[in-house]
Amino acid sequence: MKIDKNKAGRVQRARARACLLLAISAGAVLLIASCFQSPVQETVTVKPRSTSSPVLGTTDAKSKLQSNSVDIETEAAGDAIAHAIVALKTKHREEALYYMNLARTRITGLTREFNRSPGDANVNSNPTRESLLSDLRELDVAERSARHNDYQESVAQLHTISDQLDHLNSSLAHSLN
Repeated sequence: MKIDKNKAGRVQRARARACLLLAISAGAVLLIASCFQSPVQETVTVKPRSTSSPVLGTTDAKSKLQSNSVDIETEAAGDAIAHAIVALKTKHREEALYYMNLARTRITGLTREFNRSPGDANVNSNPTRESLLSDLRELDVAERSARHNDYQESVAQLHTISDQLDHLNSSLAHSLN
């Protein structure tokens, strides 16, 4: 049986074209399929901060422990607000309200902490406490906006609160140094 060299070459070229056509069509199908997929959503899981056991000692140690407690609570409130902002941007109102409530709890705890601070003769004139009370009022406004599906207004309020907490945290850090 004789095989024609030209015929064998044509068969190989035909197979190569078929494979190339198959690869191009598979690529086109995958490209088109990826256009219709929904975007991937990332989930950020934040591990709760552990609090170290208090070290009993001098007044300096107590004030450092108190400042660490304030720092931790301020950061936790800021984290809760950040989670609420993310939830509002994805239109998960119930999740956002949960994190707003968590932030409210943290800020209320901070307010109580500044009520107990022994250095203040007149607790009502404490500017840090007043700032925290202002944050609580703004948090109420943000919550009402979220409940009325005004997510942009709520996110704007939460950004303002977050900025104020950052400013508070930095001013406390400078006053303790």
